[in-house]
Amino acid sequence: MKHLLYSLLGILLLAGCKEDKYNVIIPMSDIYLSAPQDGAIIDLNDLSIEKYSFSWEKPLENGAKLLICTDRKFKEPVIIDAGKSTSVAISALTADQSFSQLGIKAGQEAVLYWTVK
Repeated sequence: MKHLLYSLLGILLLAGCKEDKYNVIIPMSDIYLSAPQDGAIIDLNDLSIEKYSFSWEKPLENGAKLLICTDRKFKEPVIIDAGKSTSVAISALTADQSFSQLGIKAGQEAVLYWTVK
């Protein structure tokens, strides 16, 4: 009898569980990202390039932060402070270090996403 009662209790506990689903809504911003364009290639092996520039159309009141990530949801981005300007230029060394933080190894190709917050 106890075995049947424990089995019934176990079934009720499992039936009461449900998976939580979250819908993440990312609001559209009125900031237009100007450079680099979609599909631009950043080659850290090109020694003729000393800096990589990122720019956007509108300054932000509280200052801007450049977010670079390997996924569109920006779960674990690299954050670069851009101040109150509408652009930021990062050195090849900083780019290399930032991309390493994203898990991109030397010689590896990856698609990067960027935005301003």
